[in-house]
Amino acid sequence: MVAVAGSKMPFMFSISVTGAAATLRSYALTVYSDFPRHLQQIQIQMDIGATGTLYVGNSNVTSAMCGSSLVATQTVAYNTVSLGQILTDDIYLLASTGTIQVNIIATPR
Repeated sequence: MVAVAGSKMPFMFSISVTGAAATLRSYALTVYSDFPRHLQQIQIQMDIGATGTLYVGNSNVTSAMCGSSLVATQTVAYNTVSLGQILTDDIYLLASTGTIQVNIIATPR
């Protein structure tokens, strides 16, 4: 897959998350070369056909240290209040097994 440029509002796409923790932004840049560093809101959903568990957290994310753990069809959403922002370099994703398809909807700041 080749990353494409061009503003999207919102960005809607799917990524393949692996068993090596990486930032949401690093995954997103494989799809959109201009994916923003700052967001107003984001929704992360584990795909309906996925197996295993998706862990969402910070740079120390593991199965025992995460902000959220999702199974197929589950979603977690983060929203800012007022002038706040979500930093896509601070959200890490980790798959429990193999590769998991994750669906993203993101609104830039």
